[in-house]
Amino acid sequence: LRLPGTVTYDAPFRRTVEPTNIPNERDDQINGSFGFKFVTGSGIILVGNTVWPLNRGGLRPNVLWTAGLEYSF
Repeated sequence: LRLPGTVTYDAPFRRTVEPTNIPNERDDQINGSFGFKFVTGSGIILVGNTVWPLNRGGLRPNVLWTAGLEYSF
Protein backbone atom coordinates (compact mmCIF):
# COMPACT_ATOMS: atom_id res chain seq x y z
CA LEU A 1 0.00 0.00 0.00
CA ARG A 2 1.51 3.29 -1.08
CA LEU A 3 0.09 6.42 0.50
CA PRO A 4 0.42 9.88 -1.07
CA GLY A 5 3.15 12.18 0.20
CA THR A 6 2.96 15.70 1.62
CA VAL A 7 0.94 18.22 -0.44
CA THR A 8 1.86 21.93 -0.61
CA TYR A 9 -0.74 24.62 -1.35
CA ASP A 10 0.33 28.13 -2.35
CA ALA A 11 -3.00 29.99 -2.44
CA PRO A 12 -4.31 31.89 -0.54
CA PHE A 13 -1.15 31.34 1.58
CA ARG A 14 1.61 28.72 1.62
CA ARG A 15 0.92 25.64 3.74
CA THR A 16 1.69 21.90 3.73
CA VAL A 17 -0.84 19.17 4.42
CA GLU A 18 -0.33 15.50 5.29
CA PRO A 19 -3.08 13.64 3.34
CA THR A 20 -3.18 10.84 5.89
CA ASN A 21 -2.17 10.24 9.46
CA ILE A 22 -2.85 6.50 9.70
CA PRO A 23 -0.76 5.13 12.60
CA ASN A 24 1.65 2.26 12.02
CA GLU A 25 0.36 0.27 15.00
CA ARG A 26 -2.56 -2.07 15.56
CA ASP A 27 -5.67 -0.91 17.38
CA ASP A 28 -7.32 -4.17 18.40
CA GLN A 29 -10.42 -4.24 20.56
CA ILE A 30 -10.67 -6.94 23.24
CA ASN A 31 -13.90 -7.33 25.22
CA GLY A 32 -15.11 -9.53 28.05
CA SER A 33 -18.76 -10.43 28.56
CA PHE A 34 -21.11 -12.03 31.04
CA GLY A 35 -24.69 -13.01 30.38
CA PHE A 36 -27.59 -15.09 31.59
CA LYS A 37 -30.87 -16.64 30.47
CA PHE A 38 -33.74 -17.26 32.83
CA VAL A 39 -36.64 -19.48 31.72
CA THR A 40 -40.01 -19.10 33.43
CA GLY A 41 -42.60 -21.83 33.63
CA SER A 42 -44.88 -20.09 31.13
CA GLY A 43 -42.32 -20.16 28.26
CA ILE A 44 -41.00 -16.61 28.67
CA ILE A 45 -37.20 -16.32 28.52
CA LEU A 46 -35.41 -13.31 30.03
CA VAL A 47 -31.95 -12.59 28.58
CA GLY A 48 -29.31 -10.19 29.92
CA ASN A 49 -25.71 -9.50 28.93
CA THR A 50 -22.94 -7.04 29.82
CA VAL A 51 -19.77 -6.28 27.85
CA TRP A 52 -16.60 -4.70 29.32
CA PRO A 53 -13.59 -3.47 27.36
CA LEU A 54 -10.38 -5.27 28.41
CA ASN A 55 -8.13 -2.74 26.66
CA ARG A 56 -8.42 0.88 25.58
CA GLY A 57 -8.39 0.51 21.79
CA GLY A 58 -11.00 2.65 20.09
CA LEU A 59 -13.93 4.67 21.34
CA ARG A 60 -16.14 2.45 23.53
CA PRO A 61 -18.25 2.80 26.67
CA ASN A 62 -17.00 1.52 30.04
CA VAL A 63 -19.89 -0.98 30.22
CA LEU A 64 -22.42 -1.99 27.59
CA TRP A 65 -25.53 -3.90 28.61
CA THR A 66 -28.28 -5.58 26.68
CA ALA A 67 -31.58 -7.10 27.74
CA GLY A 68 -34.07 -9.22 25.89
CA LEU A 69 -37.37 -10.97 26.21
CA GLU A 70 -38.21 -14.14 24.28
CA TYR A 71 -41.20 -16.42 24.14
CA SER A 72 -41.00 -20.16 23.53
CA PHE A 73 -44.07 -22.01 22.31
